[in-house]
Amino acid sequence: MNRKALRNPFLGDVVTSPEQTVVDVAEIHRQSFDLCRRSFEVVAGEYRSWSVLLNGEAGCGKTHLLSRFRKWLSCEFDVKPSRPPALFVAIRME
Repeated sequence: MNRKALRNPFLGDVVTSPEQTVVDVAEIHRQSFDLCRRSFEVVAGEYRSWSVLLNGEAGCGKTHLLSRFRKWLSCEFDVKPSRPPALFVAIRME
């Protein structure tokens, strides 16, 4: 498949905040989402610190991923966190 023919799905519908309601496409950034979930479980279960850095060009889906993670922390998915809902705070770094 010609990769140049693939269009970035986030270019026309920018997600500016994790609180924004978006159509979720679970296959997009599945590995990164799973890493965020596993990291939360380590922190919550072992009471230690852990960091995940999301880095990428504008429009690649970072905030969309954070929106999905926020929904998961709020127990809005079938697979829920092992701990009660967590506080989610997003700080825009500029």
